[in-house]
Amino acid sequence: MDTVGDRQTTQIDTQTLHKPDVLQRMGVPIHTLSSSQIQQWNRIVEQEPSPLDFDDKDALTTAMVQHFRRVQEFRKSVLGRSPISPRTEAQHRAVVRQLENRHGSLEAALEWLPTAKLRPQTFRKYKDAIRLIAREAQDFALEERLKTLQQTPKNQKKWNESQRVRAKNLTGEELQAIGEWLKTKGMTRAKATQEANRKSENESGVVWITRTLAYLVATRACGLRPIEWETAHLQYPEDHPSENRADPDTPLPEYPTLIVQTAKIKFDAPKQIREIPLDDLSHEEERAIQIHLREIQKHLQEGKPFASYLERIRSWLRRARSAIFPDRKKSVDLYSLRHAYHVRLVERGLPKEEIAYRMGHKVSMHRIYGGGHRKTSKPQESSRPTRGPLGGASNPGL
Repeated sequence: MDTVGDRQTTQIDTQTLHKPDVLQRMGVPIHTLSSSQIQQWNRIVEQEPSPLDFDDKDALTTAMVQHFRRVQEFRKSVLGRSPISPRTEAQHRAVVRQLENRHGSLEAALEWLPTAKLRPQTFRKYKDAIRLIAREAQDFALEERLKTLQQTPKNQKKWNESQRVRAKNLTGEELQAIGEWLKTKGMTRAKATQEANRKSENESGVVWITRTLAYLVATRACGLRPIEWETAHLQYPEDHPSENRADPDTPLPEYPTLIVQTAKIKFDAPKQIREIPLDDLSHEEERAIQIHLREIQKHLQEGKPFASYLERIRSWLRRARSAIFPDRKKSVDLYSLRHAYHVRLVERGLPKEEIAYRMGHKVSMHRIYGGGHRKTSKPQESSRPTRGPLGGASNPGL
């Protein structure tokens, strides 16, 4: 028996430990497991459901979900934390490198952290990043030190009206102003570099302004997260032949549906698909969604990453924000139109459960997201107007 910090561990006989490779892939250090933890893990493996034991597919799915939860609870009990995504892990490592470069060492950064004027979210981000390194190194002393490391109220940096205020929602007038700038001054800037882009075989700024306008209108119409556009697709009523539907007698909807793979879930959780009914879509918004999806597929078919597509749109939105809101009191980014879509749903008077589903949220998020806590007018009937919800002149257009 060995001692690591204040914790006793047992030398593991891998022949008695079921599926050690699974534990290693989950980041569980098997050499630190106690005898009781080994027995607990072996029981979990033995209870893993087999497809041969189930005739009903739904029952098998339920059993697999329960097994998955038992595995994750075991991992959490050993590591003392929920699993994080590879992207979050990479961000934590980048934060640690930044702290070490800025302060010379991690020890010096820890001395600086309690005295620094930081937003509470930034303070927690720094602690989480250092905790990741401490757990990997099995530095239990550092973990204990992080538990007692607290930020004093006087060092909590608050954002108020005298500092940068990030008003996230975009009104119709603001969206109109952005669209006008892109179609006039933005287009002038793009055409100035068009010849140089043609010689270097780069896509011209004119193309990206069109794509940015399509993104603005499309996201305002359906509220997708930026990353969710990559796999989204439209489904029209005629795409539902009666023989393929669960209930052929159920009348088809009179509006298209956007099929979306929800992005904001735990990275190791099952994928979730949601179907957003586009029941108040104007013809201009429908055209914008079609153009946006078409341009995304064209970009991907050329072998280019989707992240570069979003970055080019983001760069044009930054230019528009700097020109229209020079005091930087307004946030104009890829999420701005998602917040506007949320407000649009609230103002329609939809039930909070329906709003949460369309947004890909838990119901508890509804009251704190995008102004969803406001009282709204009476519910409106779903319809498909001939004009967009922003009104003729307040739509950026394509």
